[in-house]
Amino acid sequence: MMERATVITLCIHDAKAKAPISLLELGLGAASGKMLVVCPEGFWKRGNIQVVCQRFGISMLNNEQDLMIAVEKKLK
Repeated sequence: MMERATVITLCIHDAKAKAPISLLELGLGAASGKMLVVCPEGFWKRGNIQVVCQRFGISMLNNEQDLMIAVEKKLK
């Protein structure tokens, strides 16, 4: 369904999680131009996520509230 989606959100809530499926989904959707990401400080792969976001122009947001605002903007 990622191909059909207008916006793809990736929100990692727990810095202690490994989140392998979320990391896979980031890789699959990074080039789509549809992604928005929230990743907490201390997440073990945060640096990798930052690099992917920078490379593909993905907004990396601070929290879920910022994510909701960004989703609204993308949908307009």
